Amino acid sequence: MFSKRHYDAIAYALSSTKLTLVSRCDLAVEMINIFERDNPKFDRVKFLDACGLAIDKPEIVEVQL
Repeated sequence: MFSKRHYDAIAYALSSTKLTLVSRCDLAVEMINIFERDNPKFDRVKFLDACGLAIDKPEIVEVQL
């Protein structure tokens, strides 16, 4: 089971990586899928913001499993 410190560490790694924006988004989506299966209360919008991938309209965020 993941904890907040795991989410924080992974978000930090994604925010500071040299990957392209598209690659960072793809990786973040894959991680979100894993985290939501592990923790139904996982907040994808908060995670994207911590990754430096903030979005303007969080109500429309959908992640395909």
